[in-house]
Amino acid sequence: MSFDVGTLSPAQREEIVKGQEPDLSGYMARTVVPEPAFPITRREGAYRKLGQNRTHASDGEGRSTKQRPGSPTPEGNGGVESLSYVCEHYKFKEGIDELTGMELETAIPIYSQLGLGATHEILADFERDFIEVVKGNGTDDSEDSILTMTLSSGEEFDDMTGSPITQIQKALRSIGSGARAVLGFDVAFALMRHPDVIGATEGGSKSDNTMVALQSLLGFFQSRFGVSQVYVGTQPIHDGAENWDFQRSYLHDGACYFDDGKNLERPTFMDLRLDDYEDRDKEMKFVRARFDADIVRRFKENSIALKNVLANPGAI
Repeated sequence: MSFDVGTLSPAQREEIVKGQEPDLSGYMARTVVPEPAFPITRREGAYRKLGQNRTHASDGEGRSTKQRPGSPTPEGNGGVESLSYVCEHYKFKEGIDELTGMELETAIPIYSQLGLGATHEILADFERDFIEVVKGNGTDDSEDSILTMTLSSGEEFDDMTGSPITQIQKALRSIGSGARAVLGFDVAFALMRHPDVIGATEGGSKSDNTMVALQSLLGFFQSRFGVSQVYVGTQPIHDGAENWDFQRSYLHDGACYFDDGKNLERPTFMDLRLDDYEDRDKEMKFVRARFDADIVRRFKENSIALKNVLANPGAI
């Protein structure tokens, strides 16, 4: 059976690609992490930041502004520091032979689809780098290291006898009010099922409420902890070898991160860019996506990641 693709109706053309369009809405790194306030003109370098003035502390001792008249004025420990960055070069291409492309482009926006596929690949890799930072897996004393707090056995959020509210309160003491959170969906789901959270949000118990709604959990973070924004990662990926049976996993699983909303920055040498080119010898057309960026934190103390959050990761 054959047909002239040029005679397809818009509805028929839409049916051909239904379910095939890559969904890019689950990638949060470029939303959560803003660029610095000034342009980056080199792929690798450093820029200046105002140093952190640790109030009421000097050489491990308390300091006081109460001084005798005529005595020297005490001096703070603020200053200007450097923040180093190295923009990674992300690139990926999708291609199709020219004759097939000529046939398909009369029915569907084939080259737009290829561009979305290539974009999906590089954003997934950039998201993985973002998740490494918010999971507290950065190198010690590097520009991606943050504070971490490891939960002991019995304190995990999927242990119904633990107290996740207490653990979150401990973490937020280092950040203060107005914090924001990044959670993997498996972490959010464990909290939605935990009796501590059910009792605090709905006044019930595990016996009479199976779980709270996700929206109730987000509101609970805001009302109970003063968290200004909560991002829940829902981006699925294929977690298996190319051309093997589909194995779904989620990029953000296991993440439980808090910061002050200003600590992460995204130096970007080249923002997301698409271009196309031909291999005339092979009669192929390609669409390529490229991106050059890094993720750094301004101060180690202004971000914290909870580790060992789930006793049975992957079970939810």
